[in-house]
Amino acid sequence: MTKSMTTRAHPLLGLDLDHGRLGAVVIRRSGSTLEIREQGGGPLAMDLLKNEPELVGREIRKVLDAAGVKERRCVVNLPASWVLALHTRVPDIEEGDVAEFLALEAERSFARDVSELVVASSRMSAGPGAKFATQFGVPREYVAKLEACLEAAGLKPEGFRPSLTALPEVVPADGSGQITILLHDQRAEVLVGAAGGIVALRVLDGLVDEEGGRRRWQAELLARELRITLRALPEELRSRLNTLRLTGKAPGGRELADELPAAVQSLGLRVAYEEFQGGSLHGLKLSSRPPMTPELALAGQYLAGMEGQLEFLPPRATWMQKWAARYSGKRLAGVGAAGAALLVLALVAFGAQYLQWQSLQSEWNAMKSRVGGIEETQTVIRKFRPWFSAQPDHLAVMKRLAESFPDEGSVSAKSIDIQNAQRVTVAGTAKDHASLLKTIEKLRGMKDVAQVQVGQIGGKAPMQFTFTFQWGEASTP
Repeated sequence: MTKSMTTRAHPLLGLDLDHGRLGAVVIRRSGSTLEIREQGGGPLAMDLLKNEPELVGREIRKVLDAAGVKERRCVVNLPASWVLALHTRVPDIEEGDVAEFLALEAERSFARDVSELVVASSRMSAGPGAKFATQFGVPREYVAKLEACLEAAGLKPEGFRPSLTALPEVVPADGSGQITILLHDQRAEVLVGAAGGIVALRVLDGLVDEEGGRRRWQAELLARELRITLRALPEELRSRLNTLRLTGKAPGGRELADELPAAVQSLGLRVAYEEFQGGSLHGLKLSSRPPMTPELALAGQYLAGMEGQLEFLPPRATWMQKWAARYSGKRLAGVGAAGAALLVLALVAFGAQYLQWQSLQSEWNAMKSRVGGIEETQTVIRKFRPWFSAQPDHLAVMKRLAESFPDEGSVSAKSIDIQNAQRVTVAGTAKDHASLLKTIEKLRGMKDVAQVQVGQIGGKAPMQFTFTFQWGEASTP
């Protein structure tokens, strides 16, 4: 899952700001030992995304001061609920071309404009001809707001990573696969790791049932969500999964582990439950035996010199960029003569450009009326041009999709891409998983439709999705 980085000897603050609560731990590496300095936390009344960064930062600072935390350098849990995922099969191309291929796939298939996302990817290899990548995107505005809140609190972030990716051994080193579920009080975070990479990352809510003051995890509902998650994965990766690993300190975890084997029997998974409270983390000895928390996992991973696969902190400006920004527009002693010479050169260059501009302006004036007429014609053409292709195959694809989508509007398409009159990609939104699965199953049973594959599921209320299928008589099942 990780590769070695330069180890850190300075103290580091791990932070978890998810779901209205702040968790903090300051640890320092001394040789092969992690020493826990300060640890604490408390509720946050402010919302990271809705309230002003100055107010959120002030509240963060207040909680940290109460815990005696003075360290500024930090790594922060990026909420998994912010993350969108996109599964891609990587063709047999040169390694140097893979990054460009993935960038094109992200631009084409993410439900949001890729320029609005901070994207990280994880690569997998399930054998010859079976290479995959999962691209994870987080809205850039969310990352910017998180940075602003931390800056207002006087903190200096070193990394933004989903804490579940920092747990030990979430991606098996032997290339096999497992599902790791981190149980919180009211939700569960799910990570699927296989073939050396992170395949999927999800947050599941509404799994806890409270009756008569007793909390109970709904094993059947969790198993159903797992089936939905796995069904969206390529078979080459899905077949490698053999273990379902439950961890966390949430009440009812052991009871859930006892009920799950029967619920996930059809998935062929062995269920294991772990309450981490060990003496080591990422190969380093802990000075005490604390419970595993998101902030501890992140700080420990960073100090152990392990580079996580998913990093969403934008790169910082280089020292040259900072120097240029610092000294731009200031008069430096001893450069007056050089400045005057540069000014003369600039005036000469400006004069030449002005003459060229005058020449081009004359040419434009001569053709302006003709260009205006053409633009008016183009405007009329665009206004009355049909939004769909009139080719018979394309109309037939639209008809099949209209027949498969529910009449009540619980599933809707935002875009339909038809390539070479055969491969069709649909992106849209759905009210819930059940409506989407019903649509997919109905489409799979239709004539001239084959190889229906779900490419992306993310978000909630409404959820976002993409799926693809093959069209044509040759594809008729």
